[in-house]
Amino acid sequence: MNNHIAWFEEIGKEDIAMVGGKGANLGEMFNAGIPVPYGFVVTSYAYFDFLKESGIKKKIAGYECKKAIVETKNQKGETNKTDVWYCEKLQGVSNTSSGMGTFKGLKGASLEFSAQQGPMKIQMTATNVSTAPVADSKFVISTEGYTEIKAEDLKKQRGGN
Repeated sequence: MNNHIAWFEEIGKEDIAMVGGKGANLGEMFNAGIPVPYGFVVTSYAYFDFLKESGIKKKIAGYECKKAIVETKNQKGETNKTDVWYCEKLQGVSNTSSGMGTFKGLKGASLEFSAQQGPMKIQMTATNVSTAPVADSKFVISTEGYTEIKAEDLKKQRGGN
């Protein structure tokens, strides 16, 4: 198997992240002896390499943006991938000060990101960008009326253990 293709005989259900659900199922059926034509699947590595090499761009809030794929590890050591669209023209914008530290190292401001977390897809997109200075007081959020709750307590409230 190379990085860009995987033959059915080389893949199974454990390879879903690399070949997708349909590709993994074809591998499972082929390896179980079900009459599936001999073939291969184009991997996610090929897709990510294509995006990287092609320099695909799109406009967000009037700015030309490039796509990056940011990989992070969760607490279980699993790799999570986040698609990030960023604008190189918006320099000097600190991604870490906005709470988006996982995007540190981008050569510009992130204007859109999306990530899959279990069954839930999270996506945030800028709709308006201002380069004017903003006073720190604009970012103060009142917590009046809110109660802090720990994850364990929330699980108990929802009937979990």
